Parts: sequence; structure tokens; C-alpha cells
Amino acid sequence: MQNYLSVLDSIQAQMADFAASAGIKNPVTKAEWNQVSELIRCMESTEKMPAFLRTTDSVEREFSVPEEYLEKQEKFEQKKAEMLSKWNENFLSQDMSSYHAKYEEANKKVFFLKGKAQAALVAEMQLFAAFPVEVEQIPLYLTEITAYQQEEQKMEAAEAELSYDWKQILKEHLTNEELQSYKVQIQNQSLRIPVHNPEVYQKLHSVHPHRILPACHHRLHRHMVLRLLRLLL
Repeated sequence: MQNYLSVLDSIQAQMADFAASAGIKNPVTKAEWNQVSELIRCMESTEKMPAFLRTTDSVEREFSVPEEYLEKQEKFEQKKAEMLSKWNENFLSQDMSSYHAKYEEANKKVFFLKGKAQAALVAEMQLFAAFPVEVEQIPLYLTEITAYQQEEQKMEAAEAELSYDWKQILKEHLTNEELQSYKVQIQNQSLRIPVHNPEVYQKLHSVHPHRILPACHHRLHRHMVLRLLRLLL
């Protein structure tokens, strides 16, 4: 019994500090202690949740932009793999306008000079190709590569528009499937945010996140709270 009384004194002292920091009433009744226990469990489960996801009123809305980005990114990666199977990566980063100009200039020539110029262009492009380059297909090659480059620029711009938080999250969730799993996790965690007093919950996370949460972890674990409740009630 003496040990329990000692634990009681310690917890009551810590609870007084906790209640004052949280701006809540120091718990007395079993219901009040249960509310605090729920708050602590919620804080423990959502501690690693990014602040903007913890405070949003719509998880679906927050995920819409990165979901769209990853969907396009996955399609682009498929296209990139296809292009790299045909062309050297360095070649794909070059400006195709110079090759357009060479092709047009070669076609302006006559007789054997035209054939010689076209052969030279084919030979140059063949250095970067993994398949036999055909002179008649050069306009199609250049058009396809230019379209690929434009798509790559769009993806780079879309990535730049992502917030810093989302860029960090997407480093750990590389595919839409992984992101969907993460969204479900966030939604489940959001359900634990106490609806009866969300202001207190947000205050604990925003005002004293580094001071209160560690105290909750090693001084007010829920098993200790439950032991105390069994003693008192």
C-alpha cells in the first residue's frame, strides 16, 4: 500500500503540471482520469504525425496533390524506362533542335550530297541508339524525344511545387500504393484525436511538444494510470 501511495503522490504532482500545461482541469473522477488517459494514448499514437496532417479538417484533400503527382510520376517512370531502353541517357538530355536542323539541311541537298549528309546524321545518332536508326524515321525519333523532354520538365515543375513536408513523406512512400497505405494509417490515427476537447490536444502538440510528450511517455503511461484508477475506485 505504501508503494501505491508513493506512486499516487508522484503521479498527482506530475498530473498537476500536466493539467496546467494543457489548460485542463486536474482530474479527480474516474471519467476525468479516463479522458486524460485517452488524451495521452492519442498523443502517443499521433506524435510522429506531421503537424499539417494532424490539424487538417480533410485528410483526403491534403493527399490529393501528392496522389496526383505520384500517379503521373509512375507513368513517367514507365516512359523513361522505355526511352532508356532505346536511347543513351545523355542523348535524351540534349537539345533536339540541332538534330532537326541537321535533318532539314541534309534534305535540302541533292543527289549524292543528300545521301552523304543523311548517312552522316544516321551515323551520329546511331552512337546513342540501341537499335538500327533509319533515316526516314528521324523526324519521329526527334518528335518522341522532344515530347519526353517536355514531360520530364513538367514532372520537375510538379515536384518543385510540392511542399517540403510532402517531399520528405514521399521519400519514404515512393509509390501510390505505399502512399495509400500511409493515408489509411493517418486516417486511423486521426480518428483517435479526442473530439470532446480537440483544442487541448492541439495545444499540447503545438505549445509544448518536446517537454510534455516525453513526460507523458515515462511518467504517465496508461498502465500506470489504470493501476491508479484501480487503487482509487
